Amino acid sequence: MPTFDEKPDRCVRLAVLALAVAGAAFAAGCGSSAAKVSFTCAPEINGGTLLTVDVVRATEPEVERIRALGEKWFYDPLRDSLRDRTRTATFSQSEGRCEKELTVPATKDDKFLVIVADYRFQTADPGRYLVVLRRDQWKGRTIRVQVRDRDFSIIQP
Repeated sequence: MPTFDEKPDRCVRLAVLALAVAGAAFAAGCGSSAAKVSFTCAPEINGGTLLTVDVVRATEPEVERIRALGEKWFYDPLRDSLRDRTRTATFSQSEGRCEKELTVPATKDDKFLVIVADYRFQTADPGRYLVVLRRDQWKGRTIRVQVRDRDFSIIQP
């Protein structure tokens, strides 16, 4: 459609382009539901033995099963069945640098995030090797985890 002046048509195109760029920036910054789990380690880890830590996206019934298993989680068929929703990090005292980060995507079905470690010497308190976070506590956030010799903890910002 011809116009008498090319400026209005050009202004409309620039406005549409500006809205598209703003929408893309908003979607990239605010729409991300992935979480990051950032690990740092103390000088002593797991009595010198390799430590495995799983970060599992789970439903409520799965959380209850993982809690019931405790340290047996690492040797149970449930772990294999949730492999597609599990991220694993390993830590060794012999590593020069003990800082790792896992990216954990979130889907609408993932209500909880379970962080569970396979320590050589388990304590009687499961809260020292297994933590469950609700969706609002992990979705789109960075979770900082301090790994120590016989336990780990979530570091609050």
